[in-house]
Amino acid sequence: FHPCTAAELTRHREDFPQGKYVVRTEVSTFRLADYHRFLAGIAPEAAAFKARQQAAFEAERERWSATEFEAAEPTVAAAETTEVELPPDGFFVDSAVAGSVWKILVQSGETVAADQPLLIVESMKMEIQITAPRAGIVHSILATEGRPVSPGHHLTVLTEIA
Repeated sequence: FHPCTAAELTRHREDFPQGKYVVRTEVSTFRLADYHRFLAGIAPEAAAFKARQQAAFEAERERWSATEFEAAEPTVAAAETTEVELPPDGFFVDSAVAGSVWKILVQSGETVAADQPLLIVESMKMEIQITAPRAGIVHSILATEGRPVSPGHHLTVLTEIA
C-alpha cells in the first residue's frame, strides 16, 4: 500500500492492463506479534473511526425511515391464502425455496414424467427448476409467473396416471 492521488490511481488503473504500470513489491516477513503491537498502537484511532462509521450508518437508516424507502410488506400470492382441495390420487408439488415464479413450463392436462421440470423459480439470482417428484398429469397450476413464493408454497397439483 502506498498513498496516491485520485488522478494517480486513475492513471495506474489505465496503465496496468497494458503492462505500463509495474506493481512494486517488497519481500518481508510477517510477524503476528508485530501486527498485534501495530493494532494496539492504533486502537484509539480505530475505535474513533468505528464510532463515526456506526453513527453515519444510524443516521443513514434514520433518513431511510423518514422516506419512502421503508420496506413494503411482501405481497401474498393467492394460492397461499386459499385452501386447495386435492383431487382423488392428487398430490402437491411445492417450492423448496423462497423466490419468484419466473416461468411455468407445463399446462393443465399435460402428462409429465418423473423429474420433468414444471416451473422455474428465481431465487437470489439463480434459476431453480421445480420438477415432478413422479410421473403424473398436471391437474392445476397454483402459481403465477412473477409472483413470490415461499418454501412449502403449493405450485401445482398433479394426479397419478391411471
